[in-house]
Amino acid sequence: MEHFDIRYLKNEYGLSCIEDYTLYLLAKKNDYWQQVFFESNLAFNKVMELIDQGQTYSYFTGVPRLQKTGENLGLLNLSFYKNDSFPCELAKNKIFAMQVSEAFMKERFNKTLWRNDHYILFQYIGDDVFEYMNDIPPSVGSITTKEMEEIYANKIITIEICESFQSDYKDLIQQLTKKMMLKENESKYKKEKITFEKLRDAIGISKVLVKRMEAFVHMLGVAFSASDYYDFLSDYYIKSEYMRAKGICNVEIPNIIKQVEEKDECFQQDLMEALQKI
Repeated sequence: MEHFDIRYLKNEYGLSCIEDYTLYLLAKKNDYWQQVFFESNLAFNKVMELIDQGQTYSYFTGVPRLQKTGENLGLLNLSFYKNDSFPCELAKNKIFAMQVSEAFMKERFNKTLWRNDHYILFQYIGDDVFEYMNDIPPSVGSITTKEMEEIYANKIITIEICESFQSDYKDLIQQLTKKMMLKENESKYKKEKITFEKLRDAIGISKVLVKRMEAFVHMLGVAFSASDYYDFLSDYYIKSEYMRAKGICNVEIPNIIKQVEEKDECFQQDLMEALQKI
């Protein structure tokens, strides 16, 4: 049995803990794990519009979840279980993500959750002991079956990775470029009404999506760098959070959004050109 290793976590590509664990397990078994990113491109103005409509970083649905894309591609299988008591026999035979109590996260990691349905990855290692891996903060450790019963929050997701294979990349690229060529309607949000919290979430999501697109193109063997745009987004993510925390007036937000949209338009053009080389 192979033990969990946080060095192989790929949190920079995930928008949720389940996505982080899916990528970890997928990348350990499939050399072409980046193929699950083909549905992950979304222009910044569209991300901003969805955030303005009430979506948040923790519950963003503007792009399909990676585990759903992976299932559709035949790369993995997920099964969902909801039980009042910890299903010990099931858990001993599967690698699974388990929803854990908020109290456990606070006690073990001194962490307050962004969302109340946090999952940790587990596998049984024998002698009534389970090994766990948490994504944020990255951590591995062990826990007894009795302790599992105490922290169990009624939900388990088993994650089974299928044999490594390559999808039809021409089809994936065609689907991606077709979506990119669709003429989006003018954004239905007013920049003047955006808060720093919404701006932070939109930029945080775009950072992840940009990172995914860079990895997807690299998998296809084409030279493509999004590092300048990614660093630009990272800088404004930190600034937005700082301004939110300090309660600074929102007057600068429209100008920041304008700058990001201009950068994003250039990124989308560069991405399209890279895809057309394949």
